[in-house]
Amino acid sequence: MGEVFDMYLTRLDFRDRRKRSTTARDDRFIQMSALRNRHLTAVSHRNELRRVRQVNVSLSTIRKRLYEAHLSARRPLKELELLLHHRRARLEFAQNHIDWTGEMRLMFCSRMTQNLIYCSLTAVYACGEGNMKGMQRVL
Repeated sequence: MGEVFDMYLTRLDFRDRRKRSTTARDDRFIQMSALRNRHLTAVSHRNELRRVRQVNVSLSTIRKRLYEAHLSARRPLKELELLLHHRRARLEFAQNHIDWTGEMRLMFCSRMTQNLIYCSLTAVYACGEGNMKGMQRVL
């Protein structure tokens, strides 16, 4: 009796599943398209699938297929625009601090790192490669 019930459950489970709107070939096309063009959105991938393979699917289907392949269809964050007053401030800072000695740079960087939880490598490089030993002592 248990075998019959198990067969019933497997058949019932199989019948209750919804048919996939894309084939394995369509899924592979979506994945390859995403790998070739990393910065395209899900809308672009859907339009390309519709144009090339004549398959009409929803955006959620595209996102699900990309998620299954451990990919995403998100655009990277745009950089903030560097405005004129930002450029002037950076130039003024550079001109004011062009004559700094290595010791002054180290002092400036050590004050900055005291306020930070951690010091990134870029901050270490900003202090100059010659002062990396001194920078490690500060940290």
